[in-house]
Amino acid sequence: RGILCLGLVLLGALQAPAQDSLISPIPVPHLISIPLQRDFQEDQFQGKWYVVGIAGNSINATRRARFKMYPPTYELNDDHSYNVTSTMIRNDTCDHWIRTFVPNDQPGQFTLGD
Repeated sequence: RGILCLGLVLLGALQAPAQDSLISPIPVPHLISIPLQRDFQEDQFQGKWYVVGIAGNSINATRRARFKMYPPTYELNDDHSYNVTSTMIRNDTCDHWIRTFVPNDQPGQFTLGD
C-alpha cells in the first residue's frame, strides 16, 4: 500500500513541468516501466495517507525546503477514479487543492486528470 502511494505521488511530481530549475529536467519514464501493485484493491486504497517525501524532476532545494508532511485524502469515485484532497501550509498560507487520479489501462495505474 505504501509503495503504491509513493508511486502515485512520484507520478504527480514527475508530470509537473520543470520550473525554477538551473539544470535540465530528468526525462519522465513511461507508465509501462513503473511496477504495479499486484491485486490492487481500489476500495482499500482510499482514505487518509501521509506524504513524507517528494521527488521529481522540477523540485529544487528552495522549493523542497517549503514542503512539510501533509495528509492527502483519497476518495474513490463511481468511475474508479480518485479525488485526492490535500491541504498544507506553504509560505505561512493554508493551501488547499483537489486533484483527480484517473485509472489507466492497468489496474492500480493512474494518470493525473485535468
